[in-house]
Amino acid sequence: MGWMDTEGPSSILFVRGTAGIGKTAISKALAEHIGSHGASFFFSSDDNNRKTATSLFHTLATGLLRYSDNNNNARVEDFRLQDQLHFLIAALLRSTTERDTPIVIVIDALDQCDERDAALILNLLAWEVPRIPRLRVFITGRPERHIEIALRHCVKHKHFQMHDLEDSIVETDVKLYITFRLSAQQVLKAFPNLQPTPWQPTREETNGLARMSGKRLHIASALTDFILDQQEAAPAKRTSSLLAHDSFGNRDVGTTDGLYARILRTLWSPADDWIGKYQNFVGTIVLLRSPLPCEEIADLLDTDRSEVLRMLAKSRSLFHLDRNGLRTRYASFVDFISSPDRCVICPEFYIDPTKHHLRVAKSCLRIMNRRLRVNLCDLSRCDWHKDRAQIIHIIQNRVSPHLAYACSYWAYHLVGGLGSRANLDDDMESLLWKFASGHLFSWLEAVSIIGRVDTAYTSLHMAYKIMVRERLCSL
Repeated sequence: MGWMDTEGPSSILFVRGTAGIGKTAISKALAEHIGSHGASFFFSSDDNNRKTATSLFHTLATGLLRYSDNNNNARVEDFRLQDQLHFLIAALLRSTTERDTPIVIVIDALDQCDERDAALILNLLAWEVPRIPRLRVFITGRPERHIEIALRHCVKHKHFQMHDLEDSIVETDVKLYITFRLSAQQVLKAFPNLQPTPWQPTREETNGLARMSGKRLHIASALTDFILDQQEAAPAKRTSSLLAHDSFGNRDVGTTDGLYARILRTLWSPADDWIGKYQNFVGTIVLLRSPLPCEEIADLLDTDRSEVLRMLAKSRSLFHLDRNGLRTRYASFVDFISSPDRCVICPEFYIDPTKHHLRVAKSCLRIMNRRLRVNLCDLSRCDWHKDRAQIIHIIQNRVSPHLAYACSYWAYHLVGGLGSRANLDDDMESLLWKFASGHLFSWLEAVSIIGRVDTAYTSLHMAYKIMVRERLCSL
């Protein structure tokens, strides 16, 4: 608040911090506080509309139009990224009358934006923002290398490390959070049929959970989500399993990795057949470029939808379902299970990205080989020469989400599964050849229908290089 209200050269504030430390919570609180005195944008790698800069300045400009004294009706999305900031946002705010309160722009999770776009955003903001009186830009992100490099050229900015907060303040906040989440009122809300009285942790258990959180609010959130899982409805049992210090050795107690290892081994016992299902289920979700609903994930996995729902019910403390689809709750969980060095304490839960990319690529190719056909939407001859905007009412919902996903990202998963070293197995070679020889033009029609023609050239280029390397085709 002091930075926001103080005139000076540091009109941009960048807050750094690792995953789950609370950056987005602060961004949301600030966005709510500024209300009508600003605009906000939250990047997300799980959302196609929020993982590039395409919609950034369009969204911010729309939110800031109320400050303009000469509001024009230009379509901001029709301008280049540089022009959107310069001619729409900067010019718009310079044209306003004198104002006493600052206008604040909040940009959260810049690390989840495309790398080149993120660097461009910082360079553009560093040039324009200091020229606009009373404008403040608040940005959060992980300390990624490309962001750090871009910030070196952003001379008029302040930065703050979340880890610089005093330990005593963080510990108090974490303990307060756990106490609230496991209060009698919240436990009764989670388990309304739990009789005779709502369970509550002892003081020793609360202190133990606070220590286990290691001053990380996202770990405290994962702990309490796990304990209050409504499917299991066994808060006392789950609390005891988390606090069993001898499960993985004292060196892992109080660490993020130790916590996730405990949760995973509680949810999926190696003694039954859940490990194979875990690998397919989790290995698919964490690698998806955009989330899919449960029924579409089942189609992508070529399994029964009830099986996916069973897996979700078993792991609601780690995954959640929203309007965009199924996704992981914590980025740190994905980091843990996809790192062989960190997942060494429970190697059976390690998700090998190369192995699962290849499996998903095969699923995408099978779906396309099975579902693609000429004139996918059964258009009449008079519709063939119309553009997509003119026939949108006809093609809507004619391409299922899992087929649309397969058409958009099959090459991405193919490269992730093969890279520059692995060879095609017979199954993949057959799938690729069938697609290239029998469904290429139907695929081009499909990506046009779903509005993803932008992926066509890149996909074909990546696949062509692999097929040439494997001598499946030549020029």
